[in-house]
Amino acid sequence: MQHKEDKRMQPECARILAERAGMMGRDFRLAHPLLKQCDKELQAYRCIPQPGFEKSLQFHLSWVVLCLENGIHFYNQQEHERQQAAKDENAAKKTMAKFSSF
Repeated sequence: MQHKEDKRMQPECARILAERAGMMGRDFRLAHPLLKQCDKELQAYRCIPQPGFEKSLQFHLSWVVLCLENGIHFYNQQEHERQQAAKDENAAKKTMAKFSSF
């Protein structure tokens, strides 16, 4: 960060700027391990990094994280629906068994 000591900059602005630069550095160090370790999930949820956004690390990383979150949410929703369908099917079988014994 070149201008954080600029005398024309308000101290609060300089503090926030330094904080943001630190966050960007952490994000950059997290991006590669995240993409490497979550490769199967990235493929399964079709979270393939978008072409043209490689240079915009903040957008790219945010997009990947949101895509993964949406993927797991959709997966959990499908699992819940499958469990409900299985319960409904078992209840219907029990009801049919009661009526068929008459």
